[in-house]
Amino acid sequence: MGIRYYTARLFNNFLRNLSNDSRAIVYHSRGDPIKVTQIDKITLPQIAPDELRLRVLMAPINPSDINMIQGRYGYLPSLPAVGGNECVAEIQQIGSNVKNFKIGDRVFPAEPGNGTWCENCNVKANEMIKLPVDVPSVVGASIVVNPCSAYRMVKDYGAQPGDYIIQNGATSGVGEAVIQFAKIFGIRTINVVRESTSDDIKQYLTDLGADYVITDKFLQSASMKNLIKDVGAPKLALNCVGGQSATELFRNLGQDGVMVTFGAMARDPPKIPMGKFIFLNLKIVGFWLTQWKAKNSNNEAYQLMLDDIFKFSVEGKFKAPRFKFFDFDDFKTPLEQIAAPGVSKGKSMLVMDRSYI
Repeated sequence: MGIRYYTARLFNNFLRNLSNDSRAIVYHSRGDPIKVTQIDKITLPQIAPDELRLRVLMAPINPSDINMIQGRYGYLPSLPAVGGNECVAEIQQIGSNVKNFKIGDRVFPAEPGNGTWCENCNVKANEMIKLPVDVPSVVGASIVVNPCSAYRMVKDYGAQPGDYIIQNGATSGVGEAVIQFAKIFGIRTINVVRESTSDDIKQYLTDLGADYVITDKFLQSASMKNLIKDVGAPKLALNCVGGQSATELFRNLGQDGVMVTFGAMARDPPKIPMGKFIFLNLKIVGFWLTQWKAKNSNNEAYQLMLDDIFKFSVEGKFKAPRFKFFDFDDFKTPLEQIAAPGVSKGKSMLVMDRSYI
């Protein structure tokens, strides 16, 4: 009886010390992320019986996060909105009806769109997934968007062991994940990077498992024809750039090949060589992970994908990108770096607790 009383007293003290005050990076209008975002103080209500109180540990800044703030994305939250779509967080409090979670568990959102650039938040328990204890926090914080997109595109569009995938934007989060998953599944990759990409980054892609790392200039040269003659035409092209880069990817596809477009950084449409399009029976399709999840959210395919990525991480076959870490209060710095022309963007992660890096 005394032990139960002491435990209850400790828990009640914990609840009294659990502040409802938090801060979040909020935008009240859409536009330039540097201009429209600010840190607001927020007061969290008591959690509902089906909710969790979370302490956010880290949250990445993805291109899709920027596009949402700008108003250039397929899904836009109502305003005012908290930025961010991904994070890893620690459970601080559990609603009375919640099962299968405990205080201290690390979790991440099952779906993007929760608004993750915050210090604390209340969420529905059924919207969170527990991160296995042996998976690094940085993997959990960045798994929902880029690795899942890469996994689906490598698996779902006909590439078989021994085939080649050609992709642009190879230094992106998706690009790095494509390289690693393709290697795991026995698929080879030709990876296109900007002319200005450093030798260090090219070597890093090779170390991840890239078979070939080429530049945009090489892609448009006669040397590219010789490479395709040597290795065979790719069966799958993954395009996140558009414009001339996408045109060249498409031009190098083989019979019955598919070009999957999942981004348009150049904001220019590709010019499609119609002869190849017709006579090689080529296809162009779009991919948006949100749409895939809407069709498969209750399907075991989603959980199997996550289980695979967790397993690959534990086995050392998959690693998260090399993030630059920024303190929460310094959030404008990565936004300014992303906006600066001619600057290598890298990948940025907001950190609320550096002990988890």
